[in-house]
Amino acid sequence: MFEFPISIRYLAVLSLLAGVVGLTSCSVTDLGKKDLTAVSGEPLKLRDLTDEETTGDLSVKDQFPDYNRTTASSSAHIFLIAGGAESPNYLQEIVDHRRLLIQSGHPASGISCFYVKPNPAEYEAHREQFDQLATEVEGFYLAAPHLIYRHMREAIKGEPEFVYLYAAGKGRKPIWVDQANGVERELAQHHTEYFGQYRIDLAGGPSGHMNSRMRLEALRDGIAIEHLLFTPRYLKQVLAEFPEETPKYVVLQADYSGGFVRSNFEELAEDTLTNVPNLAVLTATRHDRDSFRGTSGEVYSNFGEIFLDQLRKSDDSVANLNWRLIADEVAAEVRMREVGAAIAEEVASSPVYFSSWEEASFAEETATPRAVVEPVEAEEADSGSLVSATFEG
Repeated sequence: MFEFPISIRYLAVLSLLAGVVGLTSCSVTDLGKKDLTAVSGEPLKLRDLTDEETTGDLSVKDQFPDYNRTTASSSAHIFLIAGGAESPNYLQEIVDHRRLLIQSGHPASGISCFYVKPNPAEYEAHREQFDQLATEVEGFYLAAPHLIYRHMREAIKGEPEFVYLYAAGKGRKPIWVDQANGVERELAQHHTEYFGQYRIDLAGGPSGHMNSRMRLEALRDGIAIEHLLFTPRYLKQVLAEFPEETPKYVVLQADYSGGFVRSNFEELAEDTLTNVPNLAVLTATRHDRDSFRGTSGEVYSNFGEIFLDQLRKSDDSVANLNWRLIADEVAAEVRMREVGAAIAEEVASSPVYFSSWEEASFAEETATPRAVVEPVEAEEADSGSLVSATFEG
Protein backbone atom coordinates (compact mmCIF):
# COMPACT_ATOMS: atom_id res chain seq x y z
CA MET A 1 0.00 0.00 0.00
CA PHE A 2 1.29 3.45 -0.89
CA GLU A 3 1.67 5.69 2.16
CA PHE A 4 2.12 9.40 2.73
CA PRO A 5 5.73 10.42 3.34
CA ILE A 6 6.46 10.89 7.05
CA SER A 7 6.22 14.68 6.76
CA ILE A 8 2.76 14.51 5.22
CA ARG A 9 1.58 11.93 7.74
CA TYR A 10 2.82 14.10 10.59
CA LEU A 11 0.96 17.09 9.20
CA ALA A 12 -2.13 14.96 8.85
CA VAL A 13 -2.05 14.07 12.54
CA LEU A 14 -1.74 17.75 13.39
CA SER A 15 -4.30 19.22 11.04
CA LEU A 16 -6.15 16.89 8.72
CA LEU A 17 -9.29 18.49 7.71
CA ALA A 18 -12.20 18.18 5.49
CA GLY A 19 -15.12 16.34 3.99
CA VAL A 20 -15.07 14.90 0.55
CA VAL A 21 -14.65 17.02 -2.58
CA GLY A 22 -15.67 15.59 -5.90
CA LEU A 23 -17.35 12.40 -4.66
CA THR A 24 -20.23 11.08 -6.68
CA SER A 25 -23.52 12.45 -5.42
CA CYS A 26 -25.82 9.60 -4.38
CA SER A 27 -29.56 9.73 -4.70
CA VAL A 28 -31.48 8.04 -1.90
CA THR A 29 -35.15 8.87 -2.09
CA ASP A 30 -36.34 6.87 0.93
CA LEU A 31 -33.84 6.71 3.77
CA GLY A 32 -36.30 5.10 6.14
CA LYS A 33 -34.87 3.67 9.36
CA LYS A 34 -32.32 1.36 7.78
CA ASP A 35 -29.33 0.15 9.80
CA LEU A 36 -26.42 2.54 9.25
CA THR A 37 -23.76 -0.06 10.05
CA ALA A 38 -21.61 -0.74 6.97
CA VAL A 39 -20.73 -4.34 6.08
CA SER A 40 -17.24 -5.61 6.78
CA GLY A 41 -14.89 -6.85 4.09
CA GLU A 42 -11.40 -6.77 2.71
CA PRO A 43 -10.04 -3.40 1.54
CA LEU A 44 -10.54 -2.72 -2.14
CA LYS A 45 -7.53 -2.55 -4.44
CA LEU A 46 -7.18 1.17 -5.06
CA ARG A 47 -4.70 3.14 -7.13
CA ASP A 48 -1.59 4.55 -5.51
CA LEU A 49 -1.46 8.24 -4.68
CA THR A 50 -0.15 10.46 -7.44
CA ASP A 51 2.96 12.57 -6.90
CA GLU A 52 0.76 15.64 -6.53
CA GLU A 53 -1.42 13.94 -3.93
CA THR A 54 1.60 13.03 -1.82
CA THR A 55 2.42 16.73 -1.47
CA GLY A 56 -0.77 17.18 0.53
CA ASP A 57 -2.04 20.09 -1.57
CA LEU A 58 -3.92 20.01 -4.87
CA SER A 59 -4.58 23.76 -5.02
CA VAL A 60 -3.14 26.46 -7.25
CA LYS A 61 -0.02 27.85 -5.62
CA ASP A 62 0.61 31.42 -6.75
CA GLN A 63 -2.77 33.05 -7.21
CA PHE A 64 -3.76 33.37 -3.52
CA PRO A 65 -2.02 34.63 -0.38
CA ASP A 66 -0.89 32.13 2.23
CA TYR A 67 -3.47 30.92 4.72
CA ASN A 68 -3.50 32.54 8.12
CA ARG A 69 -1.45 30.23 10.34
CA THR A 70 -1.70 32.26 13.54
CA THR A 71 -3.18 30.90 16.74
CA ALA A 72 -6.94 31.04 17.20
CA SER A 73 -8.11 34.21 18.93
CA SER A 74 -10.43 34.21 21.93
CA SER A 75 -11.91 37.50 20.67
CA ALA A 76 -13.37 35.88 17.54
CA HIS A 77 -16.94 34.64 17.96
CA ILE A 78 -18.24 34.89 14.38
CA PHE A 79 -17.18 32.06 12.04
CA LEU A 80 -17.76 32.24 8.28
CA ILE A 81 -16.91 29.10 6.31
CA ALA A 82 -16.60 28.46 2.55
CA GLY A 83 -16.31 24.70 2.53
CA GLY A 84 -15.46 23.91 -1.09
CA ALA A 85 -13.81 25.40 -4.15
CA GLU A 86 -15.77 23.69 -6.91
CA SER A 87 -17.70 26.95 -7.05
CA PRO A 88 -16.30 30.41 -6.16
CA ASN A 89 -19.78 31.35 -4.94
CA TYR A 90 -19.13 29.81 -1.51
CA LEU A 91 -16.14 32.10 -1.00
CA GLN A 92 -17.98 35.09 -2.46
CA GLU A 93 -20.68 34.62 0.14
CA ILE A 94 -18.36 34.77 3.13
CA VAL A 95 -16.30 37.67 1.71
CA ASP A 96 -19.45 39.76 1.28
CA HIS A 97 -20.98 38.44 4.49
CA ARG A 98 -17.92 39.59 6.42
CA ARG A 99 -18.19 43.03 4.82
CA LEU A 100 -21.87 43.31 5.82
CA LEU A 101 -21.12 42.33 9.41
CA ILE A 102 -18.37 44.93 9.69
CA GLN A 103 -20.72 47.57 8.27
CA SER A 104 -23.22 46.57 10.97
CA GLY A 105 -20.70 47.37 13.68
CA HIS A 106 -19.05 44.00 14.32
CA PRO A 107 -15.28 44.46 14.73
CA ALA A 108 -13.11 42.64 12.18
CA SER A 109 -11.17 41.10 15.06
CA GLY A 110 -14.31 39.23 16.09
CA ILE A 111 -14.73 37.51 12.72
CA SER A 112 -12.75 34.46 11.57
CA CYS A 113 -13.12 33.32 7.95
CA PHE A 114 -12.22 29.92 6.48
CA TYR A 115 -11.86 28.78 2.86
CA VAL A 116 -9.88 26.46 0.60
CA LYS A 117 -7.97 27.48 -2.50
CA PRO A 118 -9.21 25.89 -5.74
CA ASN A 119 -7.38 23.17 -7.62
CA PRO A 120 -6.16 24.05 -11.15
CA ALA A 121 -9.31 22.78 -12.89
CA GLU A 122 -11.60 24.68 -10.53
CA TYR A 123 -9.50 27.80 -10.88
CA GLU A 124 -9.50 27.71 -14.69
CA ALA A 125 -13.26 27.18 -14.79
CA HIS A 126 -13.86 30.35 -12.74
CA ARG A 127 -10.64 32.30 -13.19
CA GLU A 128 -12.14 35.80 -13.27
CA GLN A 129 -14.15 35.44 -10.06
CA PHE A 130 -11.35 33.64 -8.22
CA ASP A 131 -8.82 36.32 -9.25
CA GLN A 132 -11.06 38.99 -7.79
CA LEU A 133 -11.61 37.00 -4.61
CA ALA A 134 -7.88 36.41 -4.15
CA THR A 135 -7.53 40.09 -3.26
CA GLU A 136 -10.09 39.72 -0.46
CA VAL A 137 -8.85 36.73 1.53
CA GLU A 138 -5.77 38.01 3.35
CA GLY A 139 -5.96 36.68 6.90
CA PHE A 140 -8.42 33.88 6.09
CA TYR A 141 -7.81 30.42 7.58
CA LEU A 142 -7.90 27.03 5.87
CA ALA A 143 -11.38 25.46 5.94
CA ALA A 144 -10.72 22.39 8.07
CA PRO A 145 -13.18 20.85 10.53
CA HIS A 146 -10.71 20.36 13.37
CA LEU A 147 -9.33 23.89 12.86
CA ILE A 148 -12.82 25.41 12.96
CA TYR A 149 -13.67 23.46 16.11
CA ARG A 150 -10.41 24.63 17.69
CA HIS A 151 -11.20 28.28 16.93
CA MET A 152 -14.70 27.89 18.34
CA ARG A 153 -13.39 26.36 21.55
CA GLU A 154 -10.90 29.19 21.91
CA ALA A 155 -13.81 31.63 21.63
CA ILE A 156 -15.33 30.19 24.80
CA LYS A 157 -12.43 31.69 26.76
CA GLY A 158 -13.43 35.16 25.59
CA GLU A 159 -16.92 34.84 27.13
CA PRO A 160 -18.61 36.21 23.99
CA GLU A 161 -21.95 37.96 23.95
CA PHE A 162 -23.02 35.41 21.31
CA VAL A 163 -21.56 32.95 18.81
CA TYR A 164 -22.53 32.91 15.13
CA LEU A 165 -21.56 30.40 12.44
CA TYR A 166 -22.34 30.50 8.71
CA ALA A 167 -21.19 27.56 6.58
CA ALA A 168 -21.59 27.19 2.80
CA GLY A 169 -20.61 24.07 0.90
CA LYS A 170 -21.67 20.80 -0.63
CA GLY A 171 -24.04 18.92 1.62
CA ARG A 172 -24.17 15.13 1.84
CA LYS A 173 -26.61 12.69 3.39
CA PRO A 174 -25.94 9.16 4.68
CA ILE A 175 -25.47 6.49 2.05
CA TRP A 176 -25.22 2.69 2.16
CA VAL A 177 -22.11 0.73 1.35
CA ASP A 178 -23.82 -1.01 -1.59
CA GLN A 179 -24.47 2.40 -3.17
CA ALA A 180 -20.80 3.40 -3.08
CA ASN A 181 -17.98 2.71 -5.51
CA GLY A 182 -14.20 2.92 -5.40
CA VAL A 183 -12.88 5.20 -2.67
CA GLU A 184 -16.43 5.82 -1.43
CA ARG A 185 -16.94 2.10 -0.88
CA GLU A 186 -13.68 1.78 1.00
CA LEU A 187 -14.67 4.68 3.25
CA ALA A 188 -18.18 3.33 3.79
CA GLN A 189 -16.96 -0.20 4.60
CA HIS A 190 -14.13 0.53 6.97
CA HIS A 191 -14.92 4.02 8.29
CA THR A 192 -18.65 3.79 8.87
CA GLU A 193 -19.04 7.26 10.38
CA TYR A 194 -17.75 8.87 7.20
CA PHE A 195 -20.93 8.16 5.27
CA GLY A 196 -23.18 7.39 8.24
CA GLN A 197 -23.86 11.06 9.02
CA TYR A 198 -25.22 14.17 7.37
CA ARG A 199 -22.31 16.47 6.65
CA ILE A 200 -21.09 19.55 4.82
CA ASP A 201 -17.92 18.83 2.85
CA LEU A 202 -14.92 20.93 3.78
CA ALA A 203 -12.07 20.50 1.32
CA GLY A 204 -9.03 21.38 3.42
CA GLY A 205 -6.10 19.07 4.03
CA PRO A 206 -2.82 19.04 5.99
CA SER A 207 -1.38 21.89 3.95
CA GLY A 208 -4.13 22.72 1.47
CA HIS A 209 -6.66 21.19 -0.88
CA MET A 210 -7.28 17.45 -0.45
CA ASN A 211 -9.34 14.86 -2.32
CA SER A 212 -11.12 11.76 -1.06
CA ARG A 213 -8.25 9.39 -1.98
CA MET A 214 -5.85 11.44 0.17
CA ARG A 215 -8.30 11.53 3.06
CA LEU A 216 -8.72 7.76 2.91
CA GLU A 217 -4.97 7.39 3.19
CA ALA A 218 -4.94 9.66 6.21
CA LEU A 219 -7.67 7.58 7.88
CA ARG A 220 -5.62 4.47 7.24
CA ASP A 221 -2.73 6.24 8.95
CA GLY A 222 -4.87 6.72 12.05
CA ILE A 223 -6.18 10.27 11.89
CA ALA A 224 -9.27 10.71 14.08
CA ILE A 225 -12.35 10.80 11.88
CA GLU A 226 -13.84 13.76 13.76
CA HIS A 227 -10.91 15.84 12.43
CA LEU A 228 -12.25 15.27 8.91
CA LEU A 229 -15.98 15.82 9.21
CA PHE A 230 -18.28 18.81 9.66
CA THR A 231 -21.40 17.07 10.91
CA PRO A 232 -24.27 17.64 13.35
CA ARG A 233 -22.59 15.37 15.89
CA TYR A 234 -19.29 17.21 16.06
CA LEU A 235 -20.73 20.71 15.68
CA LYS A 236 -23.19 19.97 18.48
CA GLN A 237 -20.36 18.85 20.76
CA VAL A 238 -18.55 22.16 20.31
CA LEU A 239 -21.65 24.36 20.63
CA ALA A 240 -22.65 22.53 23.81
CA GLU A 241 -19.34 23.55 25.41
CA PHE A 242 -20.40 27.22 25.39
CA PRO A 243 -22.28 28.39 28.48
CA GLU A 244 -25.99 27.65 28.31
CA GLU A 245 -26.80 31.35 28.54
CA THR A 246 -24.70 32.23 25.45
CA PRO A 247 -26.97 32.78 22.41
CA LYS A 248 -25.90 30.64 19.44
CA TYR A 249 -26.87 31.30 15.82
CA VAL A 250 -26.17 28.86 12.98
CA VAL A 251 -26.94 29.23 9.25
CA LEU A 252 -26.13 26.33 6.92
CA GLN A 253 -26.14 26.82 3.15
CA ALA A 254 -25.90 23.27 1.78
CA ASP A 255 -27.94 20.46 0.29
CA TYR A 256 -29.57 18.22 2.94
CA SER A 257 -28.56 20.70 5.66
CA GLY A 258 -31.87 20.16 7.43
CA GLY A 259 -30.27 16.92 8.63
CA PHE A 260 -28.43 19.05 11.19
CA VAL A 261 -31.84 19.80 12.73
CA ARG A 262 -34.02 16.79 12.05
CA SER A 263 -33.28 13.25 10.88
CA ASN A 264 -35.53 10.35 10.00
CA PHE A 265 -32.78 8.01 11.23
CA GLU A 266 -33.35 6.95 14.83
CA GLU A 267 -29.58 6.42 15.11
CA LEU A 268 -28.89 10.06 14.22
CA ALA A 269 -31.74 11.81 16.02
CA GLU A 270 -29.70 12.48 19.17
CA ASP A 271 -26.94 14.09 17.09
CA THR A 272 -29.05 16.98 15.82
CA LEU A 273 -28.51 20.51 17.10
CA THR A 274 -31.95 20.86 18.66
CA ASN A 275 -30.79 19.92 22.16
CA VAL A 276 -28.22 22.73 22.28
CA PRO A 277 -29.54 25.45 24.62
CA ASN A 278 -30.08 29.03 23.49
CA LEU A 279 -29.87 28.17 19.79
CA ALA A 280 -31.39 29.35 16.50
CA VAL A 281 -30.65 27.46 13.27
CA LEU A 282 -31.62 28.21 9.67
CA THR A 283 -30.82 25.68 6.95
CA ALA A 284 -31.12 25.96 3.18
CA THR A 285 -33.06 22.73 2.80
CA ARG A 286 -34.86 19.88 4.48
CA HIS A 287 -32.84 16.81 5.44
CA ASP A 288 -33.90 15.00 2.27
CA ARG A 289 -33.76 17.82 -0.31
CA ASP A 290 -31.07 19.48 -2.35
CA SER A 291 -31.07 23.25 -2.79
CA PHE A 292 -32.77 24.59 -5.92
CA ARG A 293 -32.37 21.13 -7.51
CA GLY A 294 -28.59 21.50 -7.47
CA THR A 295 -28.44 24.78 -9.38
CA SER A 296 -26.62 27.93 -8.28
CA GLY A 297 -26.73 31.64 -8.95
CA GLU A 298 -24.18 33.64 -10.92
CA VAL A 299 -22.35 35.18 -7.95
CA TYR A 300 -23.75 33.45 -4.86
CA SER A 301 -25.68 30.28 -4.24
CA ASN A 302 -29.40 30.91 -4.57
CA PHE A 303 -30.00 30.53 -0.84
CA GLY A 304 -26.90 32.56 0.01
CA GLU A 305 -28.05 35.46 -2.14
CA ILE A 306 -31.50 35.46 -0.56
CA PHE A 307 -30.08 35.30 2.97
CA LEU A 308 -27.56 38.09 2.38
CA ASP A 309 -30.33 40.26 0.92
CA GLN A 310 -32.18 39.88 4.22
CA LEU A 311 -29.11 40.92 6.20
CA ARG A 312 -28.76 44.05 4.05
CA LYS A 313 -32.15 45.21 5.32
CA SER A 314 -30.87 45.71 8.87
CA ASP A 315 -27.89 47.30 10.58
CA ASP A 316 -28.55 45.38 13.79
CA SER A 317 -26.05 43.13 15.50
CA VAL A 318 -26.45 39.39 14.87
CA ALA A 319 -27.79 39.08 18.42
CA ASN A 320 -30.48 41.72 17.79
CA LEU A 321 -31.82 40.41 14.49
CA ASN A 322 -35.36 39.04 14.29
CA TRP A 323 -34.34 35.54 13.26
CA ARG A 324 -37.87 34.20 12.90
CA LEU A 325 -38.76 37.03 10.54
CA ILE A 326 -35.57 36.46 8.55
CA ALA A 327 -36.36 32.73 8.31
CA ASP A 328 -39.90 33.41 7.11
CA GLU A 329 -38.78 35.95 4.51
CA VAL A 330 -35.96 33.71 3.26
CA ALA A 331 -38.24 30.69 2.97
CA ALA A 332 -40.89 32.70 1.12
CA GLU A 333 -38.37 34.07 -1.37
CA VAL A 334 -36.81 30.63 -1.88
CA ARG A 335 -40.17 29.15 -2.80
CA MET A 336 -41.14 32.04 -5.10
CA ARG A 337 -37.89 31.65 -7.02
CA GLU A 338 -38.32 27.89 -7.22
CA VAL A 339 -41.86 28.30 -8.52
CA GLY A 340 -40.46 30.65 -11.16
CA ALA A 341 -37.90 27.98 -12.07
CA ALA A 342 -40.64 25.33 -12.35
CA ILE A 343 -39.32 23.37 -9.35
CA ALA A 344 -42.20 21.28 -8.05
CA GLU A 345 -43.25 21.48 -4.41
CA GLU A 346 -42.46 17.81 -3.77
CA VAL A 347 -38.76 18.45 -4.58
CA ALA A 348 -38.56 22.04 -3.30
CA SER A 349 -35.70 23.08 -1.01
CA SER A 350 -38.00 23.70 1.96
CA PRO A 351 -35.66 25.67 4.29
CA VAL A 352 -35.79 24.67 7.96
CA TYR A 353 -35.77 27.03 10.95
CA PHE A 354 -35.39 25.93 14.55
CA SER A 355 -35.34 28.12 17.64
CA SER A 356 -35.06 26.91 21.22
CA TRP A 357 -36.53 30.24 22.38
CA GLU A 358 -39.96 29.83 20.84
CA GLU A 359 -42.77 28.23 22.80
CA ALA A 360 -43.92 25.82 20.14
CA SER A 361 -43.68 22.12 19.49
CA PHE A 362 -41.93 20.63 16.50
CA ALA A 363 -44.02 21.51 13.48
CA GLU A 364 -43.93 21.21 9.76
CA GLU A 365 -45.65 24.27 8.34
CA THR A 366 -46.86 25.47 4.99
CA ALA A 367 -46.65 29.14 4.02
CA THR A 368 -47.83 31.26 1.17
CA PRO A 369 -45.24 33.34 -0.75
CA ARG A 370 -46.23 36.20 1.59
CA ALA A 371 -44.80 34.12 4.45
CA VAL A 372 -48.12 33.59 6.20
CA VAL A 373 -47.41 30.39 8.12
CA GLU A 374 -50.14 27.87 8.85
CA PRO A 375 -49.34 24.71 10.85
CA VAL A 376 -50.10 21.47 9.05
CA GLU A 377 -48.58 18.84 11.29
CA ALA A 378 -47.13 18.89 14.80
CA GLU A 379 -45.28 16.42 17.00
CA GLU A 380 -44.79 16.72 20.75
CA ALA A 381 -41.42 17.99 21.94
CA ASP A 382 -40.01 19.44 25.13
CA SER A 383 -39.23 22.82 23.60
CA GLY A 384 -38.28 24.55 20.37
CA SER A 385 -39.88 25.33 17.07
CA LEU A 386 -39.01 23.53 13.86
CA VAL A 387 -40.22 24.90 10.54
CA SER A 388 -39.80 22.99 7.32
CA ALA A 389 -41.21 25.66 5.07
CA THR A 390 -42.84 24.79 1.78
CA PHE A 391 -44.97 27.07 -0.32
CA GLU A 392 -48.03 27.15 -2.44
CA GLY A 393 -47.37 28.24 -6.00
